[in-house]
Amino acid sequence: MRLKLTWSFALLAALVTVYIARTHATPALGFVGTTLALGRFGDIDASNYQLAPPLNPGVQPWLSLQKTKGQSDVYVQNNVWQPGGHTGWHTHPGEEVGYIVTGTVEMAIDGRATLTLQAGDGFLIPPRTPHNARDVGPGTGHMLSTYIVEAGQPLASFTGEPDDR
Repeated sequence: MRLKLTWSFALLAALVTVYIARTHATPALGFVGTTLALGRFGDIDASNYQLAPPLNPGVQPWLSLQKTKGQSDVYVQNNVWQPGGHTGWHTHPGEEVGYIVTGTVEMAIDGRATLTLQAGDGFLIPPRTPHNARDVGPGTGHMLSTYIVEAGQPLASFTGEPDDR
């Protein structure tokens, strides 16, 4: 009898935890994301560098690396917000590199100061980092983003607002 009661409480606790997690997630409002392109790639091993020639003192070298093992899905996404709309707190399993086309967007990123991005500004969100983008108006916000994620993983997962916000 005691064992059944213990398992019953464990099951109830698990169900309550799942319910609370789902009810505390922050779904999108006034936001639509549309996939423009999706490509599947094998291993990615790319590097780019520009070394500063000795004739240019003070010029820093530039380095970019991207390396994956196994298949990756690469998404190009068109994201549009109505004034005041937001994506809801969410994560991506890979990095997001984006560009604001029109409007003004506040990008809240867990563990960082909130960014105010305007047309022409770019940004990078590290993998699995909770973030929420909100259009501050007065017009519609429009952003293009590229995501590199492990093949078959969901592009985004809703999460609750981090405790430090």
